[in-house]
Amino acid sequence: MTSTVRKTLLGGLFSLIILSVCLLMLTRVEGLPSLRDANLSAFVLFEFFVAVGAIYAFSVFLWARFYALFGESRGSKNAFIDMGLIAIAKYLPGKIWGILFRGAVDENGIALKKNRVVISAAEQVYSLIVALLMIGFLALSSYAGYTSGITFSLAIATIVSCVLSLKVLLMAVSIVTSRSKFGITQTLNPIGSNLLRSIELAIGYICLWVLTAIPLLILISNSQPLLLEQLISITTAFISAMIAGWLALFAPSGIGVRETAFVYLAPELFTWQDGLFWITLHRTLFTLFDLAYGATTLIIIAYRTKMVVVK
Repeated sequence: MTSTVRKTLLGGLFSLIILSVCLLMLTRVEGLPSLRDANLSAFVLFEFFVAVGAIYAFSVFLWARFYALFGESRGSKNAFIDMGLIAIAKYLPGKIWGILFRGAVDENGIALKKNRVVISAAEQVYSLIVALLMIGFLALSSYAGYTSGITFSLAIATIVSCVLSLKVLLMAVSIVTSRSKFGITQTLNPIGSNLLRSIELAIGYICLWVLTAIPLLILISNSQPLLLEQLISITTAFISAMIAGWLALFAPSGIGVRETAFVYLAPELFTWQDGLFWITLHRTLFTLFDLAYGATTLIIIAYRTKMVVVK
């Protein structure tokens, strides 16, 4: 059993522990709404898991597109495995494991390669940059009262900032790797491919961050109607909470940090009990999906490894 598989299994164990803690909170903590208040019908759960599946499917697509910026190809099957590994490895303390494992598996077996680790880290940094720029856009738009002209101008400025950030990031990676002897400078285009590809990735990652809030909005809107301003406020609070959880490097999947940030940033629509209930319910269901995705990924890896040994 390779180190990658062992760490992934350990991540699965941590995710089960987190799942148990979330279930205990939802059922045993006094003052929180009950699960009955969430009105979790089969159709709502179906909508939720379809939305989560869409998030991962789009993540697979963007990861493959980002990877191509470095002059290398990462097929859809390998990209699917990559995201499956990061989905479960994020439950290990420290975000480094997900970054290390993504790209470790291909048709030739399992092996950590420096160029893939660097690309994985760069993609995570870019995704975080886009999220921060989005928070700035949403905050400024709210301050301006969502005036159409100002909002449109801010949207364009955000996209331009994302495009420029990508170019700066790729140049930074090129400089660092050339001096650190990572061995990818010969395949790295320091100007971020062509302009259309950069715009495509910028808009893609913006849409991905918006998409990450959809499962939570599905849960909440099933229980109470939401106005557009409330949808935007909840989305802003959730993305901010996701960033806080990501930056908490040694909190498995940002456990505790994400929930605290959401409760603090959640709009006046929620009491702290309601905010904690919804974000905990979201984590519970999302963790279930991660476990299923991670298990599927390990089965595929085991099959591929067996095929490589047979060959």
